[in-house]
Amino acid sequence: MARSYVKDYGASRMIWMTGFEYILSSYESKGKGESMMKVADLLKSKGQQVITILPDEPVFQAMQKLVENSIGAVIVCNEGGKPVGIISERDIVKAAYGNYDTLRSKKVTDLMSSNLIVAIPEDDIDYIMGIMTQNRIRHLPIVTKDGIAGIISIGDIVKYQLQQVQVKNRYLEEFMFGNN
Repeated sequence: MARSYVKDYGASRMIWMTGFEYILSSYESKGKGESMMKVADLLKSKGQQVITILPDEPVFQAMQKLVENSIGAVIVCNEGGKPVGIISERDIVKAAYGNYDTLRSKKVTDLMSSNLIVAIPEDDIDYIMGIMTQNRIRHLPIVTKDGIAGIISIGDIVKYQLQQVQVKNRYLEEFMFGNN
């Protein structure tokens, strides 16, 4: 039987996934009346396309998906479409450095990270940045009770926050100096 581990980090919970089952916990608001940017907002602007691969596919198939889609990670899903892991450029480079010749015979399941940390659309962007930094991960699948809702990278978060800051700055300048 697969086990799931839920780790409480405060405002919401991140899920450590092992095997085919995962638990989604309810979102708890901070209660401070703050208007925080949410993961759902980022997904709306970036899009929700998710590239997946089966665990028994060759690693070279994962590499092809990474290159053709200009992405840094692929979600590994079982036949039923449930996420069971993630394979990133970093995973492949580490394996290639160890012994490039054996990379040809490796399957995705041999290199993927199976202890998957995920987020939910209601999570705050600032909170997610902290989780990604603390766990040294660059890609975070976003899940709902219905399955995978998207994937975000640390680069997506930086780009989104930069756009938000630019908009705020423009409004402040207009407020302070007029509409000249």
